[in-house]
Amino acid sequence: MADRDEWIVSRLALQLGRDVVDAPGVEDSLQRVADGVPAATGFDACSVTLVDRTRYRTAVSSHSYVTRADELQYELDEGPCVDAAQDQEHYTVRDVAHDVRWPRWGPQAAELGIGSLLAVRVPVDRQVVGAINLYGTEKRDFDLDDLAAAYLVAGQVGLALASALRIEHLRTAVESRTVIGQAQGIVMQRYGLDAETAWRSMTRVSQHRNVKVREVSELIVRDRELPGLAETAE
Repeated sequence: MADRDEWIVSRLALQLGRDVVDAPGVEDSLQRVADGVPAATGFDACSVTLVDRTRYRTAVSSHSYVTRADELQYELDEGPCVDAAQDQEHYTVRDVAHDVRWPRWGPQAAELGIGSLLAVRVPVDRQVVGAINLYGTEKRDFDLDDLAAAYLVAGQVGLALASALRIEHLRTAVESRTVIGQAQGIVMQRYGLDAETAWRSMTRVSQHRNVKVREVSELIVRDRELPGLAETAE
């Protein structure tokens, strides 16, 4: 890669890193990435596709016309970003209108003003969660520098999503501990039990009903009593 291209990619990495760190939430982070990519890479537009099993959605995009181009792929179940999320790590489309791999999607995308596309899958913790889509309004031959920039964007999107997932898991864990502690206190106060006996009573109901202790705790906090305690409490 030429020195100039290395500088451009390095600058893009710095910019995207700041976007991911400074944004207040994951949607804002992804939107900043999508908005910043065109000017930094020479592509005309960018979108981020997320997938949950077989359901696709465009989380963010830099322009409304590429959101529609993405939606056509989901509706037709055909297109490079759908395939990138399922099949290969990346797809390059030099001429959208005449690419035989996607005979239905390509001509309709061309009518929206799409000329070319580079799609790269986005992995998070070794699982594919979607793809980034870099759109051009003209036909375009892609080189290794384009791929390097695209993979860099995909990596930053993956970083933003991974951070969001870890924060959500931490928040869930904290909330679980809080509601379980509240429930244990309610059981202790209402039935005159010590902490250990209250906990054993809660876990016994959890096992009997085959549900998590948190679910039992939520019922206790809501109803101010432990279901089945009369039969199980010591």
